[in-house]
Amino acid sequence: MRRQGLLPVLAVIAIAMTARPARATTFELEALSWQARTAPGAAAKSAPIQTLALAKNEKVAGRLSAKLNFLNRGPAVEGVLIRYSLEGKIAPAGHPDQAAWAVPFLVDEKRVPKVNANSHVETTLLVGDPDAQIDIYLKNIAYDGYAVQALRLRVMISPRRGQEAPIQVLDSELPIEVKP
Repeated sequence: MRRQGLLPVLAVIAIAMTARPARATTFELEALSWQARTAPGAAAKSAPIQTLALAKNEKVAGRLSAKLNFLNRGPAVEGVLIRYSLEGKIAPAGHPDQAAWAVPFLVDEKRVPKVNANSHVETTLLVGDPDAQIDIYLKNIAYDGYAVQALRLRVMISPRRGQEAPIQVLDSELPIEVKP
């Protein structure tokens, strides 16, 4: 009888000793690229862009977005939170050599519902209507006598409990070309 009570305890100890420790979640930000959709309609595809060409006092044509690629080196995770900000590099009108990065004018986040174990993920940021906010920002900066030379998107994956890796931030700049 005494032996029967000891057997389950020994089995639990044996399983605990052979079990692998839980792996911590490790994400690696791989790439961040700007996209634009210029054709109207839901079926229109976004294409990569290197610069944003605007005429003076013109609104952003199409819809801007960004593609983020990252790698999950750990187990499957639910609810990955991506935080990002958008800021402008501004200079006084006629003095482009005095440019400086301003504080962010857009701060937002996106939740990726599920990320599989050891997998690459591609997600779109700046969905919704950021163009209206960019247009307002460009208009306000111009009204104050400045010009926006570039936009910078900064992205990070929100840290999680038990994360051992340092927080990684990825930036992508989009130069603004002002057409006459």
